[in-house]
Amino acid sequence: MSMRCHGEQLGLVPKTIIATGGASANTTITQVLANVFGCPVLVAEQSDSASLGAAYRAMQAYRSHQSGHFVSFEEAIGRDLTASHTVVAEPEVRAHETYTAMRARYAELEAVVCHD
Repeated sequence: MSMRCHGEQLGLVPKTIIATGGASANTTITQVLANVFGCPVLVAEQSDSASLGAAYRAMQAYRSHQSGHFVSFEEAIGRDLTASHTVVAEPEVRAHETYTAMRARYAELEAVVCHD
């Protein structure tokens, strides 16, 4: 929920999530991600790919900085990574609706815990 709240504050609403690292092999974690964000979760063949994901994000930040405006992930990478990844979780509509209903309250509680 924290990732969703902070991402939305930045104007980010993902269409897909590419999970990396050891947790990407955990079906419970990937299903929760799909439900919280309301989009499919994909993984690479190799589960220990967190450093690759970090490198992709660094490239996106660099290209955004170079251009002086936000550059989408697909534009920064120059190709669609979803073709080489496997969908491991699809959002469950009712679960996504529940997380969406909890979003504002979660943000309030996080603000109290983290800022007071």
